[in-house]
Amino acid sequence: MARPAPTREIEQSLPGVVCGVDEVGKGSWAGPLVVCVAVIDPAVPLDQLVARDSKTLSEPKREALFSTIAAQCAGWALGSASNAECDALGMNAAQRLAAQRAFESLAANGVRPESAVVDGRWHFVSPHVQHVRLQVKADAVSASVAAASVLAKVPAIDKCASLLRSMPIGHSRPTRGIRAPSIALGCASTAYRRCIARVGRLWPISALPQGPSRVAALAVPR
Repeated sequence: MARPAPTREIEQSLPGVVCGVDEVGKGSWAGPLVVCVAVIDPAVPLDQLVARDSKTLSEPKREALFSTIAAQCAGWALGSASNAECDALGMNAAQRLAAQRAFESLAANGVRPESAVVDGRWHFVSPHVQHVRLQVKADAVSASVAAASVLAKVPAIDKCASLLRSMPIGHSRPTRGIRAPSIALGCASTAYRRCIARVGRLWPISALPQGPSRVAALAVPR
């Protein structure tokens, strides 16, 4: 049975311009944490919206839909926090920083949401909007969060793929999700997040190589 398509029901319960907010990479072992803020164009009929929860879409399908989803937005923007910032600030502060950058980028393009639908239970978007609705699995029910989930994930996976291509070990694309420690991949060690506890359990921090190296496992955005 097909999953119900996301709707604008939550968005319509909030005042003003409403955006969807989602992140990718918070649980990754390496690379940036990315936050997307997306505002669906209200002129696009609901039955024409193509965004779906990114976790339910294959990578080729996400890539095929990316341009259409972007075109169906009145505005969207990405903000990121580097692996170094994740280590220096901690993951929560890094996520707030990525959100701040996304909202600032959106505002620079003339789009200033008053309300936000945020995927999850944690409020990390103040003071950038006045009204916030936290919703677990919002990417499955909110059209704007579904859009944000895809618009965040495709560039994030491309970034990880770029890291992998820089290594002389033959990997060109990430193949699994952010919680896939059994997958043998390669990455420049400068992209490690040393704050991730499970990395420390596998390799003492002092033992992590300081230059490009093949590593036993690396999680990448799913």
